[in-house]
Amino acid sequence: MSDFPEPVLRTLFTKAGVRQLINLPFDVFKDAYVDTGVYIIGREPTDSYAICRIPKKAKIESLDKIQPLEVESALVQAPQYKIIFDPQVQKLLTRLSDEGRYTTLGAVTRSTQGLAANRFERSSRKPKGDWYPFAELGQAHRYQIQIDSTSAANMRDFPSLKQFYEAEPKILVRRVINRQDRLDAAYFEDQMVFKKDLNPFVPTDSNYDALFLLALLNSRLFSYLYMNTSTIATKDDFRQTTLAELRRLPVPIIRLSRTIDKTRCEETAGKAKAMLDAKGRLANVRSEKDRAYYENKCAALDRQIDRLVYEMYGLTTEEIQSVEQ
Repeated sequence: MSDFPEPVLRTLFTKAGVRQLINLPFDVFKDAYVDTGVYIIGREPTDSYAICRIPKKAKIESLDKIQPLEVESALVQAPQYKIIFDPQVQKLLTRLSDEGRYTTLGAVTRSTQGLAANRFERSSRKPKGDWYPFAELGQAHRYQIQIDSTSAANMRDFPSLKQFYEAEPKILVRRVINRQDRLDAAYFEDQMVFKKDLNPFVPTDSNYDALFLLALLNSRLFSYLYMNTSTIATKDDFRQTTLAELRRLPVPIIRLSRTIDKTRCEETAGKAKAMLDAKGRLANVRSEKDRAYYENKCAALDRQIDRLVYEMYGLTTEEIQSVEQ
């Protein structure tokens, strides 16, 4: 992916011509562990360009044996002109941008970045009034939140932010992407303020249940789309999400008045609820037999949710194979 601003990318693809993009490993320079790329640009637009995507931790001595992938320039579309290294992802995203069938996560939720702890007054007093419970220590895992210690935070000077931390169903998306290249999204419904490592997403459209959106965010498809379109998700060892990119993730248009939509939402949300229960029981098991049982149950629910999501988004067999490879 490119760090060029959108106006520059627009010029490159409409007035100049991208010839070749080479995404290099981190250790190209002896004394610097940085994200490095080579861009070969021409004077006129072209119908296609070549991409060489080399794994970030690969060891290379020459580009002679690297086979470039030819990509149609038409796949890079306005208004963002975002370069994506896998053309199949771009084709899928183009289909999922159909405004008649899909909206975005940002259009059906309100979200904000978690708060920096030093921005507000904290106390050990009992939360009351403008003093909200605050998660001093804790972390989001897939489907669940772990809170180790709490205090109270004075939200008096942050009235506009209170809406993200009230006692209502919400999704907390972990800022850092895990080592399995997956998004981590947890479910929470109590009043509590979280640090900047956890970003709250609160449903604003009654057609979208928080558990339904939770299942989408934790699905293989959403991680696949995010990892292949984010400008910083694969930059270095501190891979993270951004609100802007999360908000652009495609969500199917749901109308609960339609039987098929209602059925899909209820089934998907039901699987997410079952996952919450299984994760909770797994965290409290006392025997290896019980641990194995609930680990297998969670894995089975994960597969079932993925299948529901693939069906909902109309993925082909080839696209599913790409997502799961």
